[in-house]
Amino acid sequence: MSAAPLELHHIAWIVAGIATFFSVLGSIWLIYKHLKHWTEPLIQREIVRIILMIPIYTIDSYLSLLFKEVGFYFTLFRDCYEAYVLYIFFRLLTELAEGEQTLTDKLEEVPQMRYSLPLCCFHIKPGRIFFHRCKQFILQFVVVKPLMAIATFVLELTNTYQEGSFSPQYGYLWITIIYNISITLSLYFLVLFYEATKDILKDFKPISKFLCIKAVIFFSFWQGVVIAVMVHFDILIHDTQDWTQADVAAGLQNFIIICEMLPLIFAFSRTFGYQSFRDPNAKKPTSAVEMTGNLINNFKEVANVQDVLKDTKKALKKEPKRDVAILTNFMNLPREEQLRHVVKQDWISKQGEDLVKNWKKRYVVVLNKPKGVTYFKKNPFTTDEVVSARGFIDLEKVTGIRPKRDNLFNIETKARNWHFGCENTFERDGWVRVLESVTGHTNVSLEDEATNLTME
Repeated sequence: MSAAPLELHHIAWIVAGIATFFSVLGSIWLIYKHLKHWTEPLIQREIVRIILMIPIYTIDSYLSLLFKEVGFYFTLFRDCYEAYVLYIFFRLLTELAEGEQTLTDKLEEVPQMRYSLPLCCFHIKPGRIFFHRCKQFILQFVVVKPLMAIATFVLELTNTYQEGSFSPQYGYLWITIIYNISITLSLYFLVLFYEATKDILKDFKPISKFLCIKAVIFFSFWQGVVIAVMVHFDILIHDTQDWTQADVAAGLQNFIIICEMLPLIFAFSRTFGYQSFRDPNAKKPTSAVEMTGNLINNFKEVANVQDVLKDTKKALKKEPKRDVAILTNFMNLPREEQLRHVVKQDWISKQGEDLVKNWKKRYVVVLNKPKGVTYFKKNPFTTDEVVSARGFIDLEKVTGIRPKRDNLFNIETKARNWHFGCENTFERDGWVRVLESVTGHTNVSLEDEATNLTME
């Protein structure tokens, strides 16, 4: 009695099973090597979390392929981890730059830059607020994705999801639109963050790491959209004896993802390799039991997401914490001693550093020690409460003090320009003269500037 011939989905199971085995084996080996050479825990913790993307994607897709009736729910979990990895990559870049505080300090020295397309006609200044906004826009995808997964689950239960249908009466169209907007914003700000940090992180080759992760996310999403379009227009994908058209579409998506993971594990091995973390002088475990214990403890650190939850809580705040370290000694002085270092103080307007350049009233203080300009939300000299400085301009780095039209003036450095506004020309000229006397810069005289403004 001859055996029944293999059907197409049986062949797909076998090929996908072989690809799954080698992809998972390769990723486990790479993770094991990192856990064994655990010399940079903060960095390697994020790397291992990213590498876990390979086995999670592969196993999840293979289970979805085998058990098509419940494959939809496996896919939801896979997609949620995809959002998590995008944020973890942002955290990895931060750790490679020696942590958030060090990175934000370095970003303050990065010159003003243009937004990426399509907003390239606008400028932005990298710094503390820029870092905070990048974190928020990247993190929103981590929140939106699980919410969309829950919404998809509910719509599927009520038979109103209809995957592949672009009819506005079903949920698939709206979920796809929201998801697409969310991931586009997340990737846009990740690219913007890369543009600002590419010189800071150039020794760590961030672009290759970014492309590895983006390849997984980009291809899995857009090939899903292409398959959905093919289903909608009834192109090549049809019902079979045991599989509906929707089953075939989902199976094809999962099969392609599994096949993609196999070459990606080689790319991950090169991009997220363990070799640079090997330390020949590191203490080696004395027994197999000790080595196993070390591996388990290191993996527990990877699996513990308390650091991510704490970081998420910080990102939910409207503004980042202000920590103007250079003013620590000044703010600890007695009030009388502080006032001896004040050259000029008053309320004037300052243009914000955020994405929307709002003008806000700030109490601006010119100091001779430390030599700079600082600004507050409240007058720090008329209250007993501790008032935190909102920022500090090092006047040693100033390249120019320039009066502008509409009673404005700029304080310029190589890295950026600060914009201030006064009530009238007399007040503006007073600030400019004081700043020129402290810095010694008289790049543009008030008379010349007044002439230029009149001519304009």
